[in-house]
Amino acid sequence: MNSKKDRPAIFIGVESSYQDSRLLKQLCYGLEEEGLPFYLFIKEGFPPQALAYEAAQASPLDVGIGLGSENKIVLQLSKLGENEPFFEETVDSDFKAKIIGSNAARLVKGLPIRGLPFKSYFNSHLKKEERNKEAVDDCEKSIKESNFSPQTVKYLSDLITKIISEKIKN
Repeated sequence: MNSKKDRPAIFIGVESSYQDSRLLKQLCYGLEEEGLPFYLFIKEGFPPQALAYEAAQASPLDVGIGLGSENKIVLQLSKLGENEPFFEETVDSDFKAKIIGSNAARLVKGLPIRGLPFKSYFNSHLKKEERNKEAVDDCEKSIKESNFSPQTVKYLSDLITKIISEKIKN
């Protein structure tokens, strides 16, 4: 099997009425800017949550996006339940769609998601372990104040801990 579906890519499920939309184009631009390939599939009559879940399950990278009714974009990870998306937002601007696309790619690459506040803990007088804990605590506080599901909060916390730990080692 050597089809496009077999290549590592973020899958995007699109409700048919959005297949030529500016939001979809911007979402794809965000992925392209981060250098990640994507695969589109179009379906009629499915909500964005269902499209995102199907996309995440099908994607070799375990990340899927759904776009559909009322300009809703849903970002989903394969290990989260269908009703527990990583991120869900009704988008009112092209710029937001582009950032969501970029953030989907950054998740795959293990990079921090845009929009989360990161202080400069790395030049602190604190010991490495203290800097790590302080940075993680601040990020977790910001995440918990958002509208993410508990599973997403845990995933982000673990990801941030990994990223910050690796940064401090270097």
